Amino acid sequence: MSYMAGERGGDTVIKIVVGVIVAVVVLFGAAYWFANRTQSPEDLQADIDGAIQDDKVNGPLLLELKATYPADYQTYTKLLIDLHQRGASEMEVRSASQALSRQLAMSHGADFRVAPTAALFKVRDGNLGVIRALKAESSDMCAHFAMTGLSPTDRPSRRTMLRMTQVGVDQVRAMAAGRAKPFKRGKPTQSDVMALRKEMLAQGSTAAEFDAMVQGTAMGMPLDRQCMLGVALYQSLVNMEEGPSDRLSAMLLLPEQ
Repeated sequence: MSYMAGERGGDTVIKIVVGVIVAVVVLFGAAYWFANRTQSPEDLQADIDGAIQDDKVNGPLLLELKATYPADYQTYTKLLIDLHQRGASEMEVRSASQALSRQLAMSHGADFRVAPTAALFKVRDGNLGVIRALKAESSDMCAHFAMTGLSPTDRPSRRTMLRMTQVGVDQVRAMAAGRAKPFKRGKPTQSDVMALRKEMLAQGSTAAEFDAMVQGTAMGMPLDRQCMLGVALYQSLVNMEEGPSDRLSAMLLLPEQ
């Protein structure tokens, strides 16, 4: 079978949305929210800033965002203030902050996809650690991470959250590095995709599962197989030769929408 069916302008495109480390700020938003210590926007902003500074689990990512993309930090904290003022529920806070944080991450996808290889691979390797940790906790969370990103109802352990936060920091730094000095890399080739297929089959995926991933239908698979497919994908990216892994990682770790 040809894997060029997902072409855009002659470039190979694998139709899969792999995990994007943005759920960390969603969980932080809900954790802060019900303190309800103050009412005015100015006081709330000061409270949020202080809570972020003190938060050992989620704070490092948000502080990195504040230092690197300050407008995004302000947009995110403004959302929390607006939600507070209209008395949003915990689930409304989680859902709204997840949607915004994903939007903000995707808005810098072009920077990420031209990040230096070393910065890109740091995120790649960190994602493998995260998905393996999630698999050990819950095949459902593992599957969510692999296919759509974690949902507002997912609750990773503190240890896994710390892993996610570090990958989030590395992702923001990779974006900033790409913005500062774009690295020119080609799009994935048919040969790259075939090399990925070979490696994923060696990791235990089936040819049908790989085809479902390429065709964008993998979410119809059982959750445990979605999880295994995600683990196989990240492990394969780590195992592959540098050139193919570099081109595929740039496309898959923060995909175009």
